[in-house]
Amino acid sequence: MKHVLLVLPPEAEETKAVDFAVAEAAKRGESLVAIALLDADIAARVSTTLANVGFVGEKVCGNVADTLAREQRVHAEQALERVAAAAHAQNVAFHGRVEEGELDEVCGRIAVDCEIDLVVLATERRSLLGRFLARSAAVRLPSLAGCEVKLIEG
Repeated sequence: MKHVLLVLPPEAEETKAVDFAVAEAAKRGESLVAIALLDADIAARVSTTLANVGFVGEKVCGNVADTLAREQRVHAEQALERVAAAAHAQNVAFHGRVEEGELDEVCGRIAVDCEIDLVVLATERRSLLGRFLARSAAVRLPSLAGCEVKLIEG
């Protein structure tokens, strides 16, 4: 059975993408696979910056990094719960999971493993340059995933 893959990167506004992905899965008679993508480096970047400017010490930096990682995971799990509710409301089978890694790498792996024929990528509102760069990143996805990719801006 084919599936629709919904990708929720960190900081992306997911509402429009969720609505689109659920509607597409229902229209195609497919299930929805959603992944909430974590930024593995954000905690380290923030704590390193705080330490470099002398704002906090090493022990506090470790605590800040752990707290940020936990908060990011909680946010991702809450996003998946919202997607599950939307899918359930439309009688669409749903499978969700939290993933860590690079967008194109994770999408390519899941698209092959789960027989994905459409990837819906939630993106945040960006400037013209930001949109160009996001689209150029998305151009790599079809070749990795072997399927159609739709960018839905929040």
